[in-house]
Amino acid sequence: PPIEKPPIEKPPIEKPPIEKPPIEKPPISYPPFPYFKHPPFPFFKHPLPPPFPYFPPFPYFPPHPKFGFIPPLAPGFSHP
Repeated sequence: PPIEKPPIEKPPIEKPPIEKPPIEKPPISYPPFPYFKHPPFPFFKHPLPPPFPYFPPFPYFPPHPKFGFIPPLAPGFSHP
């Protein structure tokens, strides 16, 4: 007949709880105070967009007495 070995009962290994030493954070070293100083306020002021400049389609030429407004011609051409 097979020899029946009684099961070996291992006592549970009790691990002592690992005590982690509290991590000492070094005090936060802030940069010198001027680092936090606000830049001059105009730096933050949002510049208003300038009023949209009106660009006439051509440089202004006074109206021609006979033909009215004549747009300037390409260089090398003369007005009628």
